Amino acid sequence: EKDKDGNWYGVRISNMIIAYNSNKLKAEEAPKNWTDLTDPKWKGKIAMPNPMLSGTAYVAVGALADKYGWEYFDKLKANGLRVEEGNSAIQNKLLTGEYAAVMILEENILKLANTKKEPLKIVYPTDGVINVPSPIAIFKETKNPEGAKALVDWWLSKEGQQAVVKGWMHSVRGDVSAPTGAEETKKIVEGRIKVDWQKLANNNAQIKEEFRKRVMDK
Repeated sequence: EKDKDGNWYGVRISNMIIAYNSNKLKAEEAPKNWTDLTDPKWKGKIAMPNPMLSGTAYVAVGALADKYGWEYFDKLKANGLRVEEGNSAIQNKLLTGEYAAVMILEENILKLANTKKEPLKIVYPTDGVINVPSPIAIFKETKNPEGAKALVDWWLSKEGQQAVVKGWMHSVRGDVSAPTGAEETKKIVEGRIKVDWQKLANNNAQIKEEFRKRVMDK
């Protein structure tokens, strides 16, 4: 990912995915795609982070509303969707079994599954993962252009990108492997849900208000 005018480059890729607890659910019982979360069998057992507070959740809301219409969130609300402040509250309640299936950042689940051996599993939705690249850029007013350039060059180097992967996120380079336990980056990116970044930037207040009105208001 890069800006069409070259103002910024993607430096790492986070992914919004579905996760479940394999101690509570078998793989074949888990949701396979985003629309499965509207199934009544998950009523009151699904959650997502708050898009008012989480940038990645905001991107997910915009992408899913574009793909399925705002009615998708009406269906989630009717199915008892809970909105948590952040990813950590969600992962904890997934571990206790309060939630059966959740929308969450892939890196949170990879870290818990691989470093703490927690029984959390990732579903890469068949209708598309939501890719959220983080940008890196140099301010033109910077007092230290050489230092800034050296930092950007390091983060985009193979060594810098391997550091990104150690943080359980995906590299933007083709010669750096995906994090342990993750789907291959190329496959995720090829099947991703299209995100209208310009729309998300221009309509931030409207999109958040639409979500709040439909999902968070009692």
